Amino acid sequence: DEIGLPAGVLNVVNGHRDVSQQLVRDPRVDKIGFTGSSAVGRQIAGVAGERLARYTLELGGKSAAVILDDYDLAVAAAARSRQQ
Repeated sequence: DEIGLPAGVLNVVNGHRDVSQQLVRDPRVDKIGFTGSSAVGRQIAGVAGERLARYTLELGGKSAAVILDDYDLAVAAAARSRQQ
């Protein structure tokens, strides 16, 4: 509402597997975005490929970080390696 998107343009759904599978298979869903495991990403890609749906997958990472251009990349990488 704050930025003026019309109702229904962006919908974020956190759900269980049965709800997610239904949404991924539904032809009324124009674009699928998923963040999670590679195994589930493969399943989504397979279903999306069958129906030629657009999708974006962010897979396999844990504790992702956004590093801005004014931060020392070496420091960020060292902190990340200590977390693993």
